[in-house]
Amino acid sequence: MKEKKFKMFVTLSTVVMAFTMFALLIVSITQFIRISKLTNKKETMQIQLNYLEQTETAIRNSISDYKKVDFVEDYAREWLGFIKDGDVIYEFE
Repeated sequence: MKEKKFKMFVTLSTVVMAFTMFALLIVSITQFIRISKLTNKKETMQIQLNYLEQTETAIRNSISDYKKVDFVEDYAREWLGFIKDGDVIYEFE
């Protein structure tokens, strides 16, 4: 009787351990896949972040250029037709 109970206990323990190992294997595989997807997403977002940082730098440089007096004078002369003292005006007929 004790031998049958012992065999049943060993069999039941083996089955429970097998199911536990299988469950752990499935969880490990799904977590590995999830980590892989998140790593790819992180790389994509890092590329986007780098692009946005470069764009921000370019915009800040443009803004600082617009604040310079020389830029404003050049813009007014070229696009608005303003003149500066001492400029020679050519007229076409």
